[in-house]
Amino acid sequence: MKKTGRDRERTRVAELNYVLRFKPEYLQRVLRGEKRVTIRLGIVRPRFGELLIVCNNLVYGIAEVESIDIRRIEEIPKEILHEEGFRNIRDLINELRKLYPEIKDTTYVTIIRFRVKEVFDKPKDMMKMILRIKEGYRY
Repeated sequence: MKKTGRDRERTRVAELNYVLRFKPEYLQRVLRGEKRVTIRLGIVRPRFGELLIVCNNLVYGIAEVESIDIRRIEEIPKEILHEEGFRNIRDLINELRKLYPEIKDTTYVTIIRFRVKEVFDKPKDMMKMILRIKEGYRY
């Protein structure tokens, strides 16, 4: 039976414009190149191949998107879980629920694989950098 109306699970679709945000506890691993995968709720499509690495509205460097993979949480491969530092799906779901309380095993997520292309000597103001990018300047 086809689900309609209220029965249909909503799938969040979003675009990453200029930034890839990280919590402070993940930032140093990202900048050292140890964390190269991030999982985002819903279907996320980066608009650009390069994104600003952002934490607390400060830019710490530039990341290049290598690939994206859209799956239901229950379909995430074990190697991705381990790469993200989780022992199993339950650990991942518990962490994601801190940000997104409504998630289920069947919720779609986007797995973004990236590499750090550049790390800045000191953090830069995010809004100023975005304005420069919009004006056609490179970082």
